[in-house]
Amino acid sequence: MSELIPVEKLVDGASYLFGMLPEVITGRSRTHRIFRARSAVALAARVGGYSYPAIGAQLDRDHKVVMHACDRAEEFYRLDPKFKRKCDMLIGMARNFQEACNDNEPEAGNGSAPPQNERAAII
Repeated sequence: MSELIPVEKLVDGASYLFGMLPEVITGRSRTHRIFRARSAVALAARVGGYSYPAIGAQLDRDHKVVMHACDRAEEFYRLDPKFKRKCDMLIGMARNFQEACNDNEPEAGNGSAPPQNERAAII
């Protein structure tokens, strides 16, 4: 099973890309500039495999708010090339994280450590 990138890492990435503190992105402000950064995080987390309720729990928002943020982020993505580039970077972070985690998983039958249930049977 592939691991999902922690949403905090996406918030940190968005913080850098959008030029604001992580606390601002996860805060309560609904100004347009902050909402765009937060919606980019929500979209990247969604594309990265998180459910709306899981994203909401990480951002302290209701899942319907996250759904709306993702919908708006898709609009911004289509209309604003700068926003698209920033989202693409965040989505790339999520995908790279998953690939790195998958690279570290032992393959079955390659002589590496046996799966946990086989190890227990040997002991």
